[in-house]
Amino acid sequence: MFKKFLSSITKLLANISVAWKVVLMAMVLFLGILGITYSAYQGLQSLRYQFSNIYDFMLVPITTIESADTSWTHAEAYIQKLLRSDISASERADAITQINADNKAAHDIITRYDTEWVTTTSPQFTQDLRNAGKINLQNQEVAQLASLKSAITAYEAALGPYLESAKDGPGNTTLINPVIQKLTLIHGSLTPLIQVNLQFADFSNSQAKAAFSTGLRNYGIALGFSLLISLIFSFLIITSITSRLG
Repeated sequence: MFKKFLSSITKLLANISVAWKVVLMAMVLFLGILGITYSAYQGLQSLRYQFSNIYDFMLVPITTIESADTSWTHAEAYIQKLLRSDISASERADAITQINADNKAAHDIITRYDTEWVTTTSPQFTQDLRNAGKINLQNQEVAQLASLKSAITAYEAALGPYLESAKDGPGNTTLINPVIQKLTLIHGSLTPLIQVNLQFADFSNSQAKAAFSTGLRNYGIALGFSLLISLIFSFLIITSITSRLG
């Protein structure tokens, strides 16, 4: 079969001019280079997607979740400060302002996570998880995020009345316990959310390694095939040219 193919190519080459043979050789080499370039591009795109997932969907959210946790910790410290009776009215007002600022910063982070970073916003990543049998990780993320949002809503609802009562003094101390309890729930909900993102990062890292291996293999196949075809056609073309010159 292969010999018949070579024989057909040889007869075809014998019937065209030297100029067209040179053009055909250049085209074969160009197509070979194009195939190698395309294979390399596909491999790089796959790696880019996986590393983008690790950074944009995991590492950035983990860092910002920790920032939200820090903001709520700061807010808790100022809430405790409001319980003191020896602080001035201006210090009390500053503390309330800082509490609201910290709460807003943390709330904005979780809102952004819910709209931009939760993995359900990426259909391709969701499909990758499903294909790998790890869709339960996404279900955990969604459930944990819902629990966190519920705790934030309850915390903010409990905090409002206490801050109102603490404008001119320590405030209604009976209102502080629910606030601290809700903050504890928030802190407890953040850790599992970070853990599931770490598992996402491990998964994407494994996918990136697999994509690198696949890309390297495909590149090697494309390179070998292109070189083989180029050598065969170049040999046939050169043989045809030299035989005609002879």
